[in-house]
Amino acid sequence: MDLSTQSIKLIILLIPGGLATLLLNRLTLRRVEEPFLFLLSAIFHSLVSYLLLGLVYEVLGGTFSTWGWLTGHDSSIEFSEVTLASLLALLVAVLTAKGTQKRWLNRFGQWLSITDKYGDDTLFMYFLSTKEVNEVYVRNYQTEKVYHGQVASYSDQVEELEVVLRDVYVYNFEGELLYQAPLVYVCSSRTSMTIEVVPVTDDEKTTTD
Repeated sequence: MDLSTQSIKLIILLIPGGLATLLLNRLTLRRVEEPFLFLLSAIFHSLVSYLLLGLVYEVLGGTFSTWGWLTGHDSSIEFSEVTLASLLALLVAVLTAKGTQKRWLNRFGQWLSITDKYGDDTLFMYFLSTKEVNEVYVRNYQTEKVYHGQVASYSDQVEELEVVLRDVYVYNFEGELLYQAPLVYVCSSRTSMTIEVVPVTDDEKTTTD
């Protein structure tokens, strides 16, 4: 069998991992865009999906043809297995994205007392994702405005911080109300924005309790 045919087979077998990596890029903040890292991610997720599918075939007593090719034997590729492996890879990607969002690995490491790291995202993202953060004051020192509202969404770009607030009151730095808006998009450099959580009053605490 010539190299070109083997290469085509390899590309087909990497379809599940490629789909999983693309889905992870959509669901998580850390995108895998560098070609080498993308290839590594595709290989890893493909292997995981084929291992899981092989175990399913083993339990059900079926014949998993892809094992033959993966172990170096001359075997054809069953496209039905590639399809099933792709579905499994997408499921693994969803679980990986969920685990990344909930920081399962870091929490497990903290439980074992082997790390104090809270996660792979920035402190900005970690702060806004906590349950205590809902109603905030966003001070933008570039526009010299203060935005008082509820956090709707947020993003940490390479050079800029982005926050979308709902039910917003906009003030100047002297405390004068300028206007109100149902939604406001605030974008600022990292050194030109501060965020303060609005203190919860005693009445609100009583209502919550």
